[in-house]
Amino acid sequence: MTDSVAHWEDLKVASVGQPCCRVTMSADQTVASSSTTDIAFDTEQYDVRDEFDTGTYTFTAKDAGYYLITASVNILSSDVVADKYLQVQITDSAGAYYDIAMVHTVGALGVSGNPSTVAYLDAGGTVKIRLRHVMGANADVDASYSFLSITKIASIGMTGSPRCVAYLSAKQLNIADSTVTQVQLDSEEYDLFGEFDTGAYNFTASAEGYYLIVARILWETVVTDKEHYVYIYVNGVSTRVSKVISNTTANQGQEVVGIVHLDAGDVVDMRCQQKSGGATTDVFTDNTAVYTALEIAKLDCTGSGGFNSRAHGYLSGVQSINTATETTVALDTELFDGMAEFDVATGLFTPKESGYYSLSAAVRFETMADQSFAYIRIRVGGTTVAYATDTTSGNNRISLTMSVVAYVKVGQDVDLRAYQASGGAIVLTADAACTFLSAHRLS
Repeated sequence: MTDSVAHWEDLKVASVGQPCCRVTMSADQTVASSSTTDIAFDTEQYDVRDEFDTGTYTFTAKDAGYYLITASVNILSSDVVADKYLQVQITDSAGAYYDIAMVHTVGALGVSGNPSTVAYLDAGGTVKIRLRHVMGANADVDASYSFLSITKIASIGMTGSPRCVAYLSAKQLNIADSTVTQVQLDSEEYDLFGEFDTGAYNFTASAEGYYLIVARILWETVVTDKEHYVYIYVNGVSTRVSKVISNTTANQGQEVVGIVHLDAGDVVDMRCQQKSGGATTDVFTDNTAVYTALEIAKLDCTGSGGFNSRAHGYLSGVQSINTATETTVALDTELFDGMAEFDVATGLFTPKESGYYSLSAAVRFETMADQSFAYIRIRVGGTTVAYATDTTSGNNRISLTMSVVAYVKVGQDVDLRAYQASGGAIVLTADAACTFLSAHRLS
C-alpha cells in the first residue's frame, strides 16, 4: 500500500480541500489522427472514495461541489509532426467541455498539453480527459508524463470556496501590437460573493487569503513566429505571466496558473499582449468559459484544516542553463513562506507536515534558436509529478507552466528542474511572475 493510499484508509469522506484521485497510465497509448480519444488512465495512485473507473477512464463525483481538475498529456517526440496542433480536453462523459489546452507543434520534438480548471460538479457529475491531434498519422501518448488529478476544494458558501468564473461574451477584436491590453471579461459563469465587476472586468477580494487563479486565452488571426502573453495582474502589477510562440496562423491557446496572496480590497484582472510586428490580433470566445476566462478560488479552508503551509519561491538572480543538461532552478527569493519551509539557498520546498499540496510552477527561457526543445518538471522526493514541454518557433523566448496536486511526506524535497537543447547556454528570466514554484497545503 502506498503512503498516500494508507493516509486515506480511514477517511472515506469528501471533505473540502481533500483530494479525490490521481490517475496515470500503465502503458503508452496510440491515438489516431483527427479523432477525439479518451486517454486511458487505467492506474490509480489514489482514489479516496472509489470515484474513478479505470475501465471507462471516468471520474464520477459522489458529492456536489467545486473541483480543481489538472491534467497533462504528452506526445512522444518520434510521433510529432511540425506545424500541426493537438487539443487536450477536460470534458464530461457526454463530451461537453470544461477546458481545452490547444498546443501547436514546431519541430519533430515532444509536446504536452496541460489544462487546468475549477469546475462545479453535481453529485453524479463526470470528468474525462480526451485528446485530439492532427499529425496525419498515429501518435503515441507518453505514459511516463501523463496524469489526471482531481481535488474537491469547496462546497458552496465555504470560506475556502471558489469565488468566480468570468469570461468573454463576444470576441475581443483588434488587440494592438506590443500593447498590454485588459481582457474584457463581461460575463460570469458564477460569482458567489459578488466580487467580480463585469463593467470594469476585474475581481476585488472581499477577504484576505491565498487564492488559486487560472487565466486562459485563445488567440485568433495570429501571425506566425510571434510572441503571445497572458498575465494575471494584482493592483495594476503583473504577478504571473505565460508566453507562447505562434508557429502557424491557426488559433493559439495558452494559460497561466498561480497561487497568489490577496489582501481584502486587492484587485485582480487579466491582461494580454501580442507582438505581431504591426498586425492586430483577436481574442476568441464561444460565449462560454472554455476558451477565454478568469477563474479564482480561495484556498484557505476554515474549519477543515486551516493549514499555514504555503510558499512561493522565485528566481531573482542570474542563472544560466547549459544545453542538454537538466538543472535545478535556483529559486533564490521568497514571495511568501508561511512555515519557513522554503530554502532559498537550495531552491527546495521541504514540508514540515505530510499532506496533499497544490503545486504550480513556471520557467521562462530567454531567447533560444529556432526549433529548440525545452521542458520543466516538478519533482517530489526525486520523482516527477508534473511535466511540461514545448519547442521554440523562430529565435524567441519560451515560457512553460504547469500545476498538479501531489502527496508530499514530511521532509521530502520538492524541486523545479529545467532542460533546454538549444546548443548553447540559456539564461532564465529572473522574475517572480515568470520563473517560480508555489506550494499550498490542501489537506
